[in-house]
Amino acid sequence: NYFVFVVTNQSGIGRGYYSENDVKKLHHWMLKEFKNSYSQIDDIFFSPYFKYSKKYSSVYFKKLRKPNIGMFSLAKKKWPINTNKLVMIGDKKIDYEFGRKIKAKTIIINENLDVFKQVKKYLK
Repeated sequence: NYFVFVVTNQSGIGRGYYSENDVKKLHHWMLKEFKNSYSQIDDIFFSPYFKYSKKYSSVYFKKLRKPNIGMFSLAKKKWPINTNKLVMIGDKKIDYEFGRKIKAKTIIINENLDVFKQVKKYLK
């Protein structure tokens, strides 16, 4: 009974390592793979911000970058999100800060442990 969103910083776009189109192709593949596995990602939001990029260094892109809440603001405009039932799952300090800013129950996982067991424990 939750929407599932991926919010991801992708400074590699701003650095020129890969293109926005490359990232969109990956996201399309991810959505398809999850659906084929009877799981669901409802939407994916990304920030291409990099401070030295000519194209992606504007204030707009900086506001998108976690721990700023720009990607959450985009999701709220597009989806009927119940802000009283937010859960943020991440593996970095910026994910924790992002979760705190959007007032979500925030779970920081250890990438070396079973992710599903860690999350299940918090959602009970």
